[in-house]
Amino acid sequence: MATGARGQVVRQYWDTEMDNFEEKKVNYEKRIFVFIDILGFSNLVKESEVDNSKILRIYKILERTKSMANLPIGYKFHTLNIDLTKFQHHAFSDTITMSCPYESFHYFSAIIGWVEGFQYSMLIEESTFIRGAIVYGSLIDDASKSVIFGPALVSAYKLIALRKSSKALQATGDLIPLFEEENSQQFAFMRRHRKERFVIVLNPSIQPSEILIKGIETSNRSLKIGSGVKAAGKGNDTLFRMAGVSFGVFEI
Repeated sequence: MATGARGQVVRQYWDTEMDNFEEKKVNYEKRIFVFIDILGFSNLVKESEVDNSKILRIYKILERTKSMANLPIGYKFHTLNIDLTKFQHHAFSDTITMSCPYESFHYFSAIIGWVEGFQYSMLIEESTFIRGAIVYGSLIDDASKSVIFGPALVSAYKLIALRKSSKALQATGDLIPLFEEENSQQFAFMRRHRKERFVIVLNPSIQPSEILIKGIETSNRSLKIGSGVKAAGKGNDTLFRMAGVSFGVFEI
């Protein structure tokens, strides 16, 4: 085929694809989004240049990562009222993502259960730790075309970066509950390491709510990352107003 003819075919194909894309009227969708990667993977790849045994180990880790991504999320959640076709996943190198809409608490339970299963499998079978983030926000996720982007993805990156840079948010940090109320779905706790302190508030319910934390002074200016949460100082206390399915990480 001549170069000009080949170029015309490619151009026609691209124009058709773009027409199909425009007809879809793609909009952001609110989704639960999970971002996971393998701890120590870069060092393992570097070591594999001088140790061939590490190549096999890398291959096994990536095979397990791919198999876990392809594993139907309902394999042990058959009692949950969820539509498996609404779950999207991607696996590339040591990175794996999963997302779904938050149509009910069953979807959140399914996501959490899948993360637990993946974490357990990597630790027991591969002696490997994982890290990541779970957020709720606007996302375009089309696994059939390997397309994923949106504010939720950016938030997940920022959350992982914040935890990596803050000792208080790592395993060495203290965890101090700040809010306890019977039958409440909201959570509030402090993470602390030496002089570094964070207050984290979570509302997994679809209903908006408020939490008053006594003895904690903060404001919206102290928000490091979050969605749907506003803080208002009340003397030495802080009132957190939270939209449905929201979270906030405040440095104090």
